[in-house]
Amino acid sequence: ATRLFFLLPFLLFFVSLGLYHSYKSVSNKYKIIFLVSVFIIYSTSFYLYKHNYFVHYPTYSERWWHSGFEDAIKTAVSESKNYDKVIISMADEPAFIFFLGWSQYPPELIQGKLFKEKETIANFGEITKIGKYYFGSPLIQNVYDLGSKLPEKTLYVASAKEVNVNLILEPTRTPRDLKLIKSVAFPSGIPAFYLFTKISP
Repeated sequence: ATRLFFLLPFLLFFVSLGLYHSYKSVSNKYKIIFLVSVFIIYSTSFYLYKHNYFVHYPTYSERWWHSGFEDAIKTAVSESKNYDKVIISMADEPAFIFFLGWSQYPPELIQGKLFKEKETIANFGEITKIGKYYFGSPLIQNVYDLGSKLPEKTLYVASAKEVNVNLILEPTRTPRDLKLIKSVAFPSGIPAFYLFTKISP
């Protein structure tokens, strides 16, 4: 927690004080051994911390840090020119802050009316919108019914939990009436988002 940073000056002070008095209490012939031991301990701790942070932490913290949103939002924005609507799923968690952060949507277009505009879309109900970007989830439980419910010329950014199929490993299980534009994975390789559009008859 951010508030714990206020403890750091006191911890640094007492750890330094402890090391200083430990060094002073060691006899002169063991001072070099003491310093080398402290250096080895601190170097090992620093290495293990960095290894954990860069190798393991990105995987086991991927959901806490909302990995996948950047790629999903940026892809949706770059593809938006091909669609009349871009619907971003809210099934997993509110996507507003991630959209604003990664889309670079012009602030002057939303100031004073932030997420106040609503529109009713068939099979989605009343959902929030900003321009051509909509935030909501379909009123269905099965992704295999999504194709018949999705409006024409619409890109849908679906949370992986809505799909319940790993389309990265099994792309052939994509519903026949949907086109999979892109699969977005967590650092671990587990699916995070899917971008779908309806295949017109």
